[in-house]
Amino acid sequence: MQTQSKEISRTAEARQELKKRSVSAKKCVENGAFDSVNEALISMHMQENPDIKEMKTFNQWKQEGKFVKKGEKGFAIWGKPVKVEREKPKKGEESEFEMFPVAFLFSNLQVK
Repeated sequence: MQTQSKEISRTAEARQELKKRSVSAKKCVENGAFDSVNEALISMHMQENPDIKEMKTFNQWKQEGKFVKKGEKGFAIWGKPVKVEREKPKKGEESEFEMFPVAFLFSNLQVK
């Protein structure tokens, strides 16, 4: 139970940080420099860390026969939107809405 609580807390922290970083990424998209906020976020992260050559999800690395090193923290990006059912929709409010979950990528420096 405590592990699940830590994971929820880590995701909540990642979401808050991701919201902050997405503000400047969104401006880059609006200026036409990138096609998506995630593309801008990844590019900015790779520019800050020139040794990074590629970034993939945990499962993508696993499919290539590589494993994320123990203790490594992923880089947060926005996941594909999912439909979420509201528990108690207010009057005039839709019962469903789209939410963008947090997804994590790992760089080539974090795998073996």
